[in-house]
Amino acid sequence: MVFRFLIFIVLAVTVHAVFLSDEETTNGNGRIMGGTAQTFTAMASIRVFALQGDFHVCGGFIVSPQFVVTAAQCTHQRVASLLRVRVGSNSINPPRLHQIRCIRYFNDSAGSFNPTTKENDIALLRMETNIVLDATTSAIGMAMPNSFNDPPVDVHIFGWGATTAGGALQTTLRRGIFRVASLANCRLNFPAVVRSSILDSHMCTSWAGRATCAGDIGGPIVHQNQVVGIVSWVDPCTGGQVNVNTRMSVFSTWINTAIFVTQECPTCMKVITIKQINTIVLPLIYLYTFCTGRATCAVTAHAVLLSDEETTNRNGRIMGGTAQTFTAMASIRVFALQGDFHVCGGFIVSPLFVVTAAQCTHQRNPSQLRVRVGGNTINPPRLHQIRCIRYANDSAGSFNPTTKENDIALLRMETNITFDATTSAIAMAFPNTFNDPPVEVNIFGWGASTTGGNLQNTLLRGIFRVTSLANCRLSFPPVMRGLILNSHMCTAWAGRATCTGDVGGPIVHQNQVVGIVSWVDPCTGGQVNVNTRMSDFSFWITTLMLTNPECPNI
Repeated sequence: MVFRFLIFIVLAVTVHAVFLSDEETTNGNGRIMGGTAQTFTAMASIRVFALQGDFHVCGGFIVSPQFVVTAAQCTHQRVASLLRVRVGSNSINPPRLHQIRCIRYFNDSAGSFNPTTKENDIALLRMETNIVLDATTSAIGMAMPNSFNDPPVDVHIFGWGATTAGGALQTTLRRGIFRVASLANCRLNFPAVVRSSILDSHMCTSWAGRATCAGDIGGPIVHQNQVVGIVSWVDPCTGGQVNVNTRMSVFSTWINTAIFVTQECPTCMKVITIKQINTIVLPLIYLYTFCTGRATCAVTAHAVLLSDEETTNRNGRIMGGTAQTFTAMASIRVFALQGDFHVCGGFIVSPLFVVTAAQCTHQRNPSQLRVRVGGNTINPPRLHQIRCIRYANDSAGSFNPTTKENDIALLRMETNITFDATTSAIAMAFPNTFNDPPVEVNIFGWGASTTGGNLQNTLLRGIFRVTSLANCRLSFPPVMRGLILNSHMCTAWAGRATCTGDVGGPIVHQNQVVGIVSWVDPCTGGQVNVNTRMSDFSFWITTLMLTNPECPNI
């Protein structure tokens, strides 16, 4: 890889999460042979287009409104005009049909794909028009480079493929659970003449009685809400046979660069400008896409929300909240000789970066602060030092402590945060999106339940409703209304409030952060809360992470 740093694209799933149903088939024969009926909102059907209509040939998955990933063998020696993509349901014929502007291969060379060994079996499809993301259609994150090095874990594979060689495709999307096998063991399952064709850019999966088959090629292999592989070798479509797949982490840098830097097709490549970036699909980036709705939306056994137990007295740190585990949560700490103490919430956006409110770090030196991650207690186990603090437009003076304008800070860690079942990153809202729809959002924090009260020992979640800026301003005295800016967003719910200790925490909708807790006084249930609008700052954060990840003057 030629890049010194990497950023990973992730899109919000939807309020219904990636998985919406999980009904076992009666005979154990799924498209993934031995699978279960499943809805997976990031799924795409790659189609051959003809006068008679369009017909499924491969699976794929959405990584942004403009891009779908599939296997190169699905598009090899085919022109974009003869292919289509369908999305929007678990049917073999999803309702939303999209034309393809161009097909991009690894290193922008169609010759990089070897149809014999399936080396570099990956293709990036640039849509002609944006895919609409909603409750039935979403995007999913990809594995980080140099990650997911064949841990012996279960993964989920999705597809409409046949259950036998030459058999009919399935009419409903199915999921199969497979176990990752090491490359060494994988090679031993094949004749000696074939073993050298299994490369480090491959990954292997297997499970007794299950297999990937024709029609599954190009589909996603998912672990912890990120795509870790792409279905590639499917012959002989025999249950229990080891399957060889494309390793996602090898290609995520190339895909991110293609999506974020050279988003257009190769004939019109250009480096995007500041104004252009607002039209780019993703303002953010991640390592994982996690389900941040309710506990039923797990993609894996370790989705972002692991528990959802109501408190007995309705007093949470988010006053009136519920006990919750949220793996992207961070505790911002003041560091002293006696130890480190929670002052604010925050959230992880990459292994090197945590976002919080600027008021939490204002006039503090990085050496006086720490970040803890990895648990839902007020004292998470993993302590990280901060190399530097970046403010909006790289100016500490951009934050106004009176009006809370530009109340956002980006903390650059001294060392990488390790991602696992307890610790992950979360996506941010795109620029020019989430313009105050009257929807419910989730707010996370350890804050007090009353002004001056004690912090909570366990992370809690509160459900709030977004209110328009116009109605929000009317909730405050006239002298204060001018302080509520377009870069703010407002939330409210009877009997609930954000309080001291919640500041800097994430406001989540459809698996993306749409806001940051900012104003918390008077910490009264039912009071409208004013927060930082995430979409106004995601371009700045993404640009910084992608082009300038180091600290100023370092």
